[in-house]
Amino acid sequence: MRASESGNLRSSRILPIAAVVLGGLAILVGLGLVGAYILEAIVARRGEPDQSLLFWYLPFFFAGLFSFIAGVAASVWGLTRLRRSS
Repeated sequence: MRASESGNLRSSRILPIAAVVLGGLAILVGLGLVGAYILEAIVARRGEPDQSLLFWYLPFFFAGLFSFIAGVAASVWGLTRLRRSS
């Protein structure tokens, strides 16, 4: 294997590794946002007459859901690319 092929192999692994790491972070952020919605809009307001925060906090829920799905997709893509390159 020549030196240029070794460098190319190394650079071809950077993007999948970054996708796995950033995907994992996106999963954590997504779970945190969904958890915050559940705790703040549902659990903390239980029994109160004003339930409007169920609606007003929905952007946090949907942002968390989107972040979680994007994180899973990025992680799966990165892992499959890493397995193929090995």
